[in-house]
Amino acid sequence: MNQKGTYWWERPWLALDIETTGLDTSTCRIIEIGVCLVQGLEITHRESRLVDPGVRPVLDADGEVLLDESNEPVTEPFPIEFSAIEAHGMTEFTTAGEKSISQLSPWLCNLVRSVDVIVGHNFYAYDLKVLDRQLGLPWEKVMLDTSVIDTYPLVHNDDIGGRWPGRGRHKMVSLAERFELKAEGLAHRAQYDSEMTAKALLFLLKDREYGPVAKRILANHKFAEAQLRQDLYRQNKSYWIYREKKRLEEQEEQRLMA
Repeated sequence: MNQKGTYWWERPWLALDIETTGLDTSTCRIIEIGVCLVQGLEITHRESRLVDPGVRPVLDADGEVLLDESNEPVTEPFPIEFSAIEAHGMTEFTTAGEKSISQLSPWLCNLVRSVDVIVGHNFYAYDLKVLDRQLGLPWEKVMLDTSVIDTYPLVHNDDIGGRWPGRGRHKMVSLAERFELKAEGLAHRAQYDSEMTAKALLFLLKDREYGPVAKRILANHKFAEAQLRQDLYRQNKSYWIYREKKRLEEQEEQRLMA
């Protein structure tokens, strides 16, 4: 609660989502940004922008950059991976001629800085890394005093969704099904996913069972941001320890069967 006697979720906050050319955060490029503004625990504005991912140099059989007659690099539209097209349905033709991420950067920065809190799902592990690389300056400088609340580690909390059964139970599509959420637009597009993220958090805040727990965790957004980052680190560490243990067990089983 701040000096005005209100919690951050009672003031304006923004749900944010991006769609990209692929899954590798070190190489993929943004092709769509979606935002959803929440005021007074109600969605008041939705917006999305397509982004032209630009071009990349064409390489020859030896991995060298091809040059044209003017000794300039030959380029081609930056490709969108098939797995990404299957998910969001966008191709190079969808984004051709749209503004670049550098041209849209002022619009995005102004939006982010207009609220105390940005909300995203799996934001720390994915969106944050891509935005940090593509905007050309650290995300912390984009955000200034704005905090990030990631609903992915939030729903992993033992008192919320830590004990839900089934694989993939903390993905947004699973949350939408569990909470019976619906959003405007096409599934797996940025505006749709940002709205789903906003509605998932609103559900948690308003729900009789989950509400008290969610509000207790989120009460101080600066503390909540640090805690959720730490929780995600622990979850990932536990997951990889589990994977390594399973791998060693499988190796030992194969050795005994040989």
